[in-house]
Amino acid sequence: MIGVTNSAVQSSLDLLKLFLSGMRKSGIRQAHRSGHSPNVVELTRDEGREFHIGWRRGPEDAVVDDNWHAIITCHYNWPLATKVLQSSSALGEPRKLYQRFLDALTWYGDGVSDETYAGKLVKFVAALERITVTSGEKAGYNKVARRAAILASDRTEEGWLKYFRATQAVHSWRSNLMHGSGSPFDRSVPRHAANAEHISRWSLFRYLDLIRNLPADPRSDENWLATQYGRLESAYPKS
Repeated sequence: MIGVTNSAVQSSLDLLKLFLSGMRKSGIRQAHRSGHSPNVVELTRDEGREFHIGWRRGPEDAVVDDNWHAIITCHYNWPLATKVLQSSSALGEPRKLYQRFLDALTWYGDGVSDETYAGKLVKFVAALERITVTSGEKAGYNKVARRAAILASDRTEEGWLKYFRATQAVHSWRSNLMHGSGSPFDRSVPRHAANAEHISRWSLFRYLDLIRNLPADPRSDENWLATQYGRLESAYPKS
């Protein structure tokens, strides 16, 4: 029971990370989870190319706007998101397409709080794959990029193409990191990680839109999702 409770609490916190904006939401965590050390040592270099060592002490925190609760609860997808979250705490298993959202949300939340850009990139792409690759399909980067672009863009062909290319790049870099051909210290990794966070965040929101009107029979969930993606993809150029 404790494990289930911790899981539900963590999913709730991950949901806050999804709906809240701002740079400091990475500090949102359960009380028993360790955070950054309050003692920070910094190595900096000035314009004269001289190095300086500094030390400071301060708690890690999560800073949000004063009216954060009103902001997230006014979001049109908040009621459905909380419904999906509650399904994971109820007796029995949540619907498969609800579980996909919850799994992707876990990856997204972990990515937000990861301390490395490479870790963020890997986890945000994992979130994208979980909501775009249906049962029995292979997670080719074109498939993930096409569907993520449909979800995250404004649905114009120009907007879709912009997101398609960006998602191809982050998916390709994730593969480079995982298979050893790319360095986690490459200068382009922070940029790709930021793009991956943006794309995965909006894809998760739009995935909720997609599953808003699920068929009554949960046994058809996977086939239904594949059909929806096929319908949406038909409106865009073949890659």
